Amino acid sequence: MFPRACIQLNLPENIAVQVDCLVHSPQTPDATVREAMHAGGTIFVSGSIALFPPTMTIISGGISQEAPLALQHVGRVISAMSPGESLRSIVHGYCFLTSPSFVPDGKQDLPSPVGVMSYVIVPALPKEALVEWHIVAQENQIQCNDVSSSVSRGSFLVDVQGINVKGTTNNSIALLLHGNYYFIPLLFPFAIFYLLDSDSTECHLVEIVETFTSEIRCCTSQYGFDITDLIYVRIFYVKDLMDHWDSQDCIQSGLNRGLDSVIAFSLIPVDGLEMENTIMLFSCFLQKSRKKS
Repeated sequence: MFPRACIQLNLPENIAVQVDCLVHSPQTPDATVREAMHAGGTIFVSGSIALFPPTMTIISGGISQEAPLALQHVGRVISAMSPGESLRSIVHGYCFLTSPSFVPDGKQDLPSPVGVMSYVIVPALPKEALVEWHIVAQENQIQCNDVSSSVSRGSFLVDVQGINVKGTTNNSIALLLHGNYYFIPLLFPFAIFYLLDSDSTECHLVEIVETFTSEIRCCTSQYGFDITDLIYVRIFYVKDLMDHWDSQDCIQSGLNRGLDSVIAFSLIPVDGLEMENTIMLFSCFLQKSRKKS
């Protein structure tokens, strides 16, 4: 089973649990619960919280103590999976936090440079933790190119970050795209209220999905990827911003139309994102492995 993260979400009233998973068939039998796994030179690490190993309880001291310890756990797992690798091998990750005020603490503990990190605010984490790291690392990195752009769409701005990483293991190549969608208060001060209307929500959402699919097509073409190389697409949105089911249908239709393929994705309602006026975060991870001749 794909390494997991456990977080509390703002799900619709008629949903108790949301499970999003990828199944990976290992070459040899293994435990059903895994701290990490290899897939074509990429290391996927399970969500990590600040547990004190002897007691398996959360350490005291607040976010300033929890953030570095949980990240230390991640670094040790990466090194155990691939000796010589470290936190600097991270290409993408999610930092789940229970308060937006904790974002600076999460950022200061990451080594520099590091890949694209998404900061997501959620209601609660296991064992009342304040932070959980969910990381993807690439081993034997030999080339790393940043992908970034900014696109204005009138009432909202799209900030795209990405990283294209090549490794020596099976010539593995990974591409991460990360799009922040946020309103421009000076140009559209009532956008957040306007967007709560169902008709306008769909209108803006269609534009947002079209922008996202356009960026995917551009980057996949530039770096030699195909849509079938998509490992996951995760879409976070701020709770109460839109109807979950209508938005899911709209996004599914837009992704299928824009990418000419049926795309599986996770739609995840959360308390907030890194910047106060960020309304949605799209992130996807593509990976392919070319066998050495």
